[in-house]
Amino acid sequence: MEGSWLRTVAFNPLNRQTMEESWSCPMEFNPLNRQTMEESWSCPVAFNPLNRQTMEGSWLRTVAFNPLNRQTMEGSWLRTVAFNPLNRQTMEESWACPMEFNPLNRQTMEESWACPMEFNPLNRQTMEESWSCPVAFNPLNRQTMEESWLRTVAFNPLNRQTMGGSWSGTVAFNPLIGRPWRDYCRVPGHLTTYSSVHDGMLVA
Repeated sequence: MEGSWLRTVAFNPLNRQTMEESWSCPMEFNPLNRQTMEESWSCPVAFNPLNRQTMEGSWLRTVAFNPLNRQTMEGSWLRTVAFNPLNRQTMEESWACPMEFNPLNRQTMEESWACPMEFNPLNRQTMEESWSCPVAFNPLNRQTMEESWLRTVAFNPLNRQTMGGSWSGTVAFNPLIGRPWRDYCRVPGHLTTYSSVHDGMLVA
């Protein structure tokens, strides 16, 4: 410690030179952009490591390079057909055209919102099929709505059996403890205030 901090030429491992050289000299090395401080901050064309060109080129010029979409600032913001990297086409095509492409469901806006049979990407069919039809597909348990909600033995994805087995039966499975409700309630000494099960429902 005495050698590294008290001496005037203590070694600085950050830029591999002595403290005296790195802080006292007017041209000390700056490891951030691999050149001297005088070159990077004092010179009018100091190097900018963000877009790998000089400060004058990146901020002062009107066509400064924009690394976000790999073109100049003038091209990306000032031009009317600037490239939009979100849907890989020009701004003019994506926002101004009446049939602009919607990347969410991979079709045009007119097809997805205006048409009566527009595609619904959630269940991979048209809106008319999924919401209007009585047997619309239910993506949650991979069967139709009619099967899952209207039938008495509709599949219950929580405990992987039918609704009739899980709620109506006397030995309904409890996924919390990994066994039927009957076993949970009738085990002697178990910490519960319930004494019996009737039709799958806990009765005090």
